Amino acid sequence: MESDHNEPTTSLSEDASAIAGGSMIVMLGGISERALRMITTWFLSGALGTAGFGLFAFASTIANIVGALAPLGVDGGATMFGARYRKTKEQERLKGLLFSALGTVFISGPLFAGITWAVVANGLVLVDRPQEAEAVKMISAAIALVAFISVTSEVLISRKDMRGHALSRLIAIPLTTLIGALGAVGMGLGIAGVIGAFTLGQAAGVAVAVRIIWASDGALLRDASIKARTEFKHLFGYALPQSFARVLYRANLWVDIVMLTALGTLADVGVYRVSVAVAMLGALPVLASTTMFGPVIAELVYTRQIQRLNDLLKIVTRWLLVVATPIYFVVLLLPDVVLAIFDSAYLAGASSLAILMAGQAIYVLAAPTGAILTQGGHSTLNLINGLVAVGLNIGLNAWLIPHHGIHGAAFASTIALSVWSSLRLVQVWVLYRCTAFSIRALAFSMLALGAGAGCHIALRDSQIMLRVGVVGVVLCVGLGLFWVLGRTEEDKVVTDKLASKFNRKKV
Repeated sequence: MESDHNEPTTSLSEDASAIAGGSMIVMLGGISERALRMITTWFLSGALGTAGFGLFAFASTIANIVGALAPLGVDGGATMFGARYRKTKEQERLKGLLFSALGTVFISGPLFAGITWAVVANGLVLVDRPQEAEAVKMISAAIALVAFISVTSEVLISRKDMRGHALSRLIAIPLTTLIGALGAVGMGLGIAGVIGAFTLGQAAGVAVAVRIIWASDGALLRDASIKARTEFKHLFGYALPQSFARVLYRANLWVDIVMLTALGTLADVGVYRVSVAVAMLGALPVLASTTMFGPVIAELVYTRQIQRLNDLLKIVTRWLLVVATPIYFVVLLLPDVVLAIFDSAYLAGASSLAILMAGQAIYVLAAPTGAILTQGGHSTLNLINGLVAVGLNIGLNAWLIPHHGIHGAAFASTIALSVWSSLRLVQVWVLYRCTAFSIRALAFSMLALGAGAGCHIALRDSQIMLRVGVVGVVLCVGLGLFWVLGRTEEDKVVTDKLASKFNRKKV
């Protein structure tokens, strides 16, 4: 049943400021995560070699995909329903949701881990790939932890506790993994040790998240006077389609790795995995903005404030454009420079990196609309989108990888992401009459595309230092023009508020 509380209690600028503040926390946490993961990738890609790193990439990919499926979608349900019930102070429903979500993953996580181990151990899959089979068996224990951190971090997001989310998922996991990987390689433990470090990282994230949840929601869970109102039918009606949709999203990102393993070589997988890791840097602003925007969407849809939702969608999308543009400029125009931090063997992935970044750029533009679909309760529609995209990705990979190797995998991923993103944009317009782009944002996008194309044509055969210098100047000029001419009143309120907070911390 929908709430009748449909009167805005805050201004648009205040809502935008709240989103910006939470997004800034997640952004800083995300930068830390990406930096730690990039260091880990850099270290392991050199220490294990392309084939060894490809083996670890394959095993961790399987753990992440199965771990995303294991919660059965209650992680997404924890965010959407949790944000709704917290907004309207429905304590009995919130308590029931917490028990349902945490109880489900407590059972399903170990179950999926055990099934994965048993399927491989009994030779049902990977029977002709003994190295890959052994790696998957070793990493199967981590699947339960991946599932548990998915749910616990979403509970924190439903509270808009971006600090807790950042500490548990964005800092504790990659930091512990890096430290463990350094120790494992130093002790000569090889792939087994590195997989152990991956598992230890997930455990650290779970421990931090559980401690924060107990401190914040423990009083509600212990309060015997509040009877838990469990609504399993309601929860799983949303959660199960959302579970498969989330798995399909991850599969869309990682199916290239799996199919390269089957159709190519482990060396190809290692090179491509590095390109994917770098390309994922472009998704960092999306992680920051949609993490905080998600519970706000759930509240606005639940209280039927659709015009407010439309206004905020345009603001968030514009911010994404501004924040993400420098990242895409650098990677698309200077892919060889970015990959130069790795061993020279990974420079073969420069072209595939540029292709992947093009797909990521389209995904970024549509990401807030995707959040509206999921947090608005349209999990089945989101699942259908995922089926279309992943089916397209698998078919294109099967066709292109045998002929074009890692470039074929990159093209397949980019086309699939583009189709998925386009579907989201159209569907949100049909369902809510919400559009992601204002005229101002479209003008900014056209200018950025024109500047990027011009730089690419002019600098194609130039020396590295000249290319780096020109790209840097163009970025500074573009951001300066936006600051002077492109900011809206909401932007100014947000930047002034963030600046005042920063100044207070300095004092």
